[in-house]
Amino acid sequence: MEILKKGKAAMLVVVMIVIGIFLAGRYGWKLGGFRACQSAGISSVTAEENTVHIIGFYSGSFPEGFCGYYAVQ
Repeated sequence: MEILKKGKAAMLVVVMIVIGIFLAGRYGWKLGGFRACQSAGISSVTAEENTVHIIGFYSGSFPEGFCGYYAVQ
């Protein structure tokens, strides 16, 4: 019975770490600012009547992804 409790606790810790990594990657810019966005690149922009679709990349990100934008006027 003790092994089952330790296994559940270990699994909970692993799940919490994975969730923490995901949240840091997704929302870390709110704490760190837009510095990570400055080296991102945009591959294409498609403008339609009600939407704009931007495809971009950031080679240094883990996991691979591009969410959001950095605008300069």
